[in-house]
Amino acid sequence: MFKKILYLGFVLLISMNLLGSGLTVDDVLKKHYEALGGYEKLKSINSMKLTLKFTTQGIEGPAIVFNKRPNKFRLNATIQGMEMVQAYDGSIAWGIYPFGGNPDPQKLSEEQTNNLSEDADIDGALLDYQKKGHQVELMGTEEIEGTETHKLKLTMKSGNIRYIYLDSEYFLPIKITTKVKRGEQEYEVDTYQGDFQDVNGFIMPHSTEVKMGGNIVRTLTLEKVEINLDLDDSMFIMPEKKEAPETKKEEQ
Repeated sequence: MFKKILYLGFVLLISMNLLGSGLTVDDVLKKHYEALGGYEKLKSINSMKLTLKFTTQGIEGPAIVFNKRPNKFRLNATIQGMEMVQAYDGSIAWGIYPFGGNPDPQKLSEEQTNNLSEDADIDGALLDYQKKGHQVELMGTEEIEGTETHKLKLTMKSGNIRYIYLDSEYFLPIKITTKVKRGEQEYEVDTYQGDFQDVNGFIMPHSTEVKMGGNIVRTLTLEKVEINLDLDDSMFIMPEKKEAPETKKEEQ
């Protein structure tokens, strides 16, 4: 009899954890959208420019992120005086990595394309997730560094999985866990967000810390946000490779 009561109590404890405060996935997401500024206000963003400062492996530098609806993305980052570019025009992902002496743009791999296409979603993956072919599950509540959170499992259309932890009081994301591949190895990456500030009615994190294996690998500080700028589509399109000077001389 005692074992039966103990078992029922254990099941009840698990059920209460899964149910949390009785909120459904839609309840949690609705509160999340409201916390960010409201569904309609979020959908009113057509373009965005973020000016950032980053630190990675002891190297500091400036970076600018451009987003434009629908599904356009570009990152410019200056590292030791050289500018790296990653971009997605809605179908093709490309990059410029001058560190090895190659200034030419190059198409990125299928995996990198999938990742950049997800970054290109100006709304974020949770907003209208069903229309985008994603799935969201409420996994219950979990404590993150002393803060109770609602744990969401986001399965992207691509198959990528993220675990998003929303503060149970403010419904803002304080941690996002993703799995990334490098070659044949898979790594778990934890992204911590904080210093949320109001920017023209939108609530945005101004401090981001990225960890792998418990170690900080990157920090980002948001310095400026510009919304609904007139961004030309051409800036997201992969440029043609520059013709070598030797080739031009031969043609002349």
